[in-house]
Amino acid sequence: VGLIEARVIGARAAEGDVIVILDAHCECVTNWLPPLLTRIALNRKTLAVPIVDGIEWNTLRHNTAYGGTLYRGIWEWGFLYKETELPERERSLMKYQTEPYKSPTHAGGLLAIDKKWFFELGAYDPDIKIWGGEQYELSFKVWMCGGQLEWVSCSHVGHIYRGPRRRSMHPRGGKIHQSHINHLRVAEIWMDEYKEYYLRRQPNHARLDIGDTNEYKALRKRLNCSSFKWFLDNVAYEMVEKYPLPPANHVWGEMRNDQYQQWCADTLDNQFGRPIGISGCHHQGGNQLFRINVEGEWSSGEHCFVSEGNSVIARHCVQMGRWIPKGEWTYDNTTRQVRSTKVYKCIVTNDKMLHLLAKCARVTNRQTLYFSKSIVRNSYYLVIPELPPIVEGVDAVFHPEALPSFEHATPQVVVSGGLRLCSEFDTTIQQHVEKLGNDTSKPTFEAIFNPIEDLNVPFETGYYTIRQLALVKQRTYATLFSKFDSHFSVHREFRFQDPALFHLVQNLNTDENRTKLKDWQQTLIDVYLYYGKLNGCHLNNEELDQMQLFNGKLSQYQYSFAQKLLYANKTFTHLELDPFAFDDVPYHIKQQFAVDKAKPDSGPWKLDLSDRTFHTIMSYCGNRPLRKLMFEAYYGRASPTSDRLNRNVENIVEITRKRKAIAKFLGYSCFADIVLQTKMARRKETVQEFIETTRSKLKPIHDENIRQLTAYAQEKSNKPKEYEQLQAWDVAYWRHKQCQDLYSSLKIDSLQISRHFSYENVLQGLFNFVEFLFGVKFELENNFDEQYKWHTDVQVYRCTENGMTLGHLLIDAFARPNEKSEVCIGTAGRDLCQRHNILPIAYLNMSLPRIEGTATLMTLAQLKEMFFAFGRVLQVLLTRSSNHELSGIRNLEADALDIVPNFFLQWLRDPSILSYISQNVETKQILDSSVYHRALNQIDHHMIAHDVLRQLYLSAFDLEIHTNATNYYDAMVKLWPLFTPIPLHNRDFHPCSFEQIYSEQLASAYYSHKWSEMIACDLFNAFKEIGINDKEKISALGKRFRETILARGGTIRMRELFREFRSRDPSYEYYVQQLTTKF
Repeated sequence: VGLIEARVIGARAAEGDVIVILDAHCECVTNWLPPLLTRIALNRKTLAVPIVDGIEWNTLRHNTAYGGTLYRGIWEWGFLYKETELPERERSLMKYQTEPYKSPTHAGGLLAIDKKWFFELGAYDPDIKIWGGEQYELSFKVWMCGGQLEWVSCSHVGHIYRGPRRRSMHPRGGKIHQSHINHLRVAEIWMDEYKEYYLRRQPNHARLDIGDTNEYKALRKRLNCSSFKWFLDNVAYEMVEKYPLPPANHVWGEMRNDQYQQWCADTLDNQFGRPIGISGCHHQGGNQLFRINVEGEWSSGEHCFVSEGNSVIARHCVQMGRWIPKGEWTYDNTTRQVRSTKVYKCIVTNDKMLHLLAKCARVTNRQTLYFSKSIVRNSYYLVIPELPPIVEGVDAVFHPEALPSFEHATPQVVVSGGLRLCSEFDTTIQQHVEKLGNDTSKPTFEAIFNPIEDLNVPFETGYYTIRQLALVKQRTYATLFSKFDSHFSVHREFRFQDPALFHLVQNLNTDENRTKLKDWQQTLIDVYLYYGKLNGCHLNNEELDQMQLFNGKLSQYQYSFAQKLLYANKTFTHLELDPFAFDDVPYHIKQQFAVDKAKPDSGPWKLDLSDRTFHTIMSYCGNRPLRKLMFEAYYGRASPTSDRLNRNVENIVEITRKRKAIAKFLGYSCFADIVLQTKMARRKETVQEFIETTRSKLKPIHDENIRQLTAYAQEKSNKPKEYEQLQAWDVAYWRHKQCQDLYSSLKIDSLQISRHFSYENVLQGLFNFVEFLFGVKFELENNFDEQYKWHTDVQVYRCTENGMTLGHLLIDAFARPNEKSEVCIGTAGRDLCQRHNILPIAYLNMSLPRIEGTATLMTLAQLKEMFFAFGRVLQVLLTRSSNHELSGIRNLEADALDIVPNFFLQWLRDPSILSYISQNVETKQILDSSVYHRALNQIDHHMIAHDVLRQLYLSAFDLEIHTNATNYYDAMVKLWPLFTPIPLHNRDFHPCSFEQIYSEQLASAYYSHKWSEMIACDLFNAFKEIGINDKEKISALGKRFRETILARGGTIRMRELFREFRSRDPSYEYYVQQLTTKF
């Protein structure tokens, strides 16, 4: 009989006025029935549905659904049932959380309906058999024929969800899945022109025999039912937002290869993060039905496929709460190749899975794929060019041996040039490797690496150029760069994923060869071998498949983590209506958040979860409840407090597990050992010692700071009892207040201090200081060709030594609101390539306010940003590496990256720098050193222990997770009290938004920021030890610093360079001493 027919038989036999349908495997909660009957009594055309709780099949444990969040039923266009959070439009109609609310559809098996109304609607369509689709048929006709469907919050029924099942849904052993017929029949009768979108998702169902539909179409007409468009517009209005109308398919069907014609591409176990597999063709669609639509989406069911390294990885099509049916794929009917337009690679198959290779070969059976339909065997194709067209201006912008011509840069030029660089980079490398493989003689170091260096120069320079455009012309290029950033990263990694290149390099790394290699050559070999092993180039095919599976799953969870965090950031807004909430907030901050910029004092104020907004509110807003609200929202992003579909808990757990599995697979004890192998610290024990040594010295100071801040808050607040225990959302606000009072007590006038630091004088003074310390000059190029500037503000300086040009520095100093990034940053524009005499280029971007006719004054905060950024500039310009891949900061260890920028900050803290950079704009006097000391050191160090311990806590958390694979919550609870007396709030789930270690590149390396500060402090003390005022000795030591730390950074490991400069290993003593000194 089947489930659907059984329900109708039971309904006919029932004697009551209301039919209640439940599955046999249900357990009703106390008082579940009256709320359902009440809704029907109020409106007999109501289909009332209880809230369905889950009962675990193996333990019979009853779990309440949804955790207090309200959901309702919808579906995606292939008729997969979904639930989505209740829209605000419905929520606004509810006075109480427990009220019933309207839903477009329901899960199917549990409902109550007026018997007479049920049969007036024709009950269930008698040609819908067994199971599947009946909930849509009943929901559509209830709504479209004058009724309504409600979910009743006060009625709960538990439902046992099955474990693994093996029973076939084929009727009586047939080959056609009955639910497919059911779904198509529902679409034909009820969906009008929208049936087409179902068939785009399930194209192989178009020719199924669904029987005669005339009787039910006549019933629909007789009941005067509304159109399906009315249903979408008025009831299921979120459908098209969550699941946009699917574009037409260009090609669909089974994917086969000429070489393995009996095998079809298959999603296999339907798990996300896996490569596409291969299995015997079963001609039933489902996990072997693939589609490529006109927008480039390649999908099967809810699996959307993306290129990931060498593999094609399945990701869930729904990201950030909606399905975006676009992608990177196309099909060439001439070559029968599936090609990625993202990385310009083609799919290749073997007898186990599909891979993404580095090059589209013109003649290869393994790349020949065709799509065959199960019923009608023909195909549809989409053809694209192999490379993007060349646009005039590309050579001017992307020529590696000249400065980029920003005058010729347009979005079209950038897209064309960027894509060609990416495509040619790894394609040419692969051709190079194939050529070496065919050479019977053993290739030399130069034969392997020189051609790669030749390709690296234009590739990386092009990347730097696009990045610079994004920084200085944000409106035009920021979004474009965000796409190119990952694009270049993918191509940058391809050479480390090539087993043939790995083995060529491995053959150089013999005992005999190592004695002949120079230090920088051995370093480059070590880099290629390290990353090659991380990508499994040393493994056999079976092991490599397993490795790619681990990496694919890890990538999936990392991507999901980032997307859920992005979704949380985008969806939160808070409109503060209380006119007194911003009473003590400065005017310029009120204006920043005011809806009406002309009336910032009266509100309302709109707040989001950007870092800038959050930290501003924490520091300036005196409204404690608002601070708490923002704190809980910020640290509750993608956490267990979010709705269940947007939580990062599973991602965190799985990322940790996958990293542990990868470490074990590669022979390491933990993931931290993999990462730290290439860091300056080298060992996790060293990092732990650094963290613990610094923590133990700072924690007592921090405890006393918090005690004093608590007393201060109680003294200043008109509600002192509220502040007997400071909470996490109180610290920044009262710290800022206390710091303002400290400013006043020390009689520090910020404006008067700034009058001693005009931009022009500071820049020239910085140049003079660098000339004294390192022996290099910066000379302004007055007649520099304007085509190489992106704005008339740009100044070009030539960096020279004894008249010889070392490189160029381009400075863009002044703010351009809404066009230019506000971040002060020093970046590379081109790295040194000695073999081709290509000199480095550096960019220094600032955002200083400019008033015509007056000097541009700098705050102490801007001075710090400038000195830090200039340290980065010198890393680019003063490198002397013999290979482009080791130049500048490209091969610097993550924990050594900021050593030189922090070294320059050390000089800024020393009063001796005043003779170079300080001069009052009117009197020409140097700022008094005692005033400078009070302003920069006493204020800058106010509660610095709090900031450092916070970063050390996050570093310890990172290391705990990646050393012991500890549960994130256990690690948080264990470590938190070791670093702060502030209690851990029960809604503080900061690991769920800790993107630096879970979705970015700092896993097991978050400590790097503080480590760099510590090393910089130790290096600076070398200068203090010989006497800062001994100019001759300081200058000599500066030259030695340049020849070791600056010139050879990236070529030799920083630990060795440090030992060479300091004649010992790093000491934490100077760093701790600086942090604990009372000024």
